[in-house]
Amino acid sequence: MSTFELKANCSESRCSSREDCIIAQKIFDQCRIQQCLTPNSLGSARAYAYGYDDCCKESEPIVPPSNASSVSIRDLVLSKISIISKKQNPFKKCYWDIEVRFIFVYTLVFTTADGCEICSTKATSSYTTKVTLFGSDDADVVVASDLYCSNDLASSGPFVSVEGKAVGLLAELKYCNQSCCDYNCGCGCSCECDCCDNDNGYAVSRSISTNGSYSIAVHVTIGLFAVIKLFRPVNIVVRTEGYCIPEECKEQSIAEDPCDFFNNLDFPMNIFEPGFTGNVAHSSSVGNSDGCGCNCGCK
Repeated sequence: MSTFELKANCSESRCSSREDCIIAQKIFDQCRIQQCLTPNSLGSARAYAYGYDDCCKESEPIVPPSNASSVSIRDLVLSKISIISKKQNPFKKCYWDIEVRFIFVYTLVFTTADGCEICSTKATSSYTTKVTLFGSDDADVVVASDLYCSNDLASSGPFVSVEGKAVGLLAELKYCNQSCCDYNCGCGCSCECDCCDNDNGYAVSRSISTNGSYSIAVHVTIGLFAVIKLFRPVNIVVRTEGYCIPEECKEQSIAEDPCDFFNNLDFPMNIFEPGFTGNVAHSSSVGNSDGCGCNCGCK
């Protein structure tokens, strides 16, 4: 249908420019995370099993094969984001403390000193962080809508939105410096060998390095991009001036190799805002307008 036909089929009053009242998910505050997660944050890689992706269950750490001299990480995905809690900050009125857990699933590939692949196994790691965002005061009302296929009463907010993207940066064997007596354990990827226990004379083989140490676990390094938002449904008239880029989450990160490279990357806004071309409206305006809906000083 041509432009002329479109204009001809609508009344002049409907085709004229005007302001409309809409229900919008207004972002009250947001922040971004660009963090290189080291073993200090993630711990040792753990065996993946269906159902072990919540905060109440934790699988066993992966023990490397006895003849493995190196390990690599591939096919990493951010499999789940859990909003663990959302509570009003006890010291800053209109601010909310949000705890979020990121769960990563990936494949570990073990190889010998000659570069031959021994085996591969599915593994998982998790990372939990807390941020504080402005969300206005708590409202003593409930809302219901059939838009989301539910008529149940629900809190009026603020509501939490978390988006994330992760990349696998590094996998390495963790070595123990104790000596082993039996070098022929032959443990595979799923074995449950224990560390050497010199107190009772029991010893189990591991992958022995040139300095006499043996591998007991796998450590991975993961790069995480994420955006955390607090929003509420509001009746509003909006005028767009482009995309808004959130400020960085105020969380201390540890920069270690290979994290220096990751931490210097530009934040990939096109992942979270498809079609992003670089035209931005700074997020300092988010949550700063008058009539914030709370009985306290707005940001």
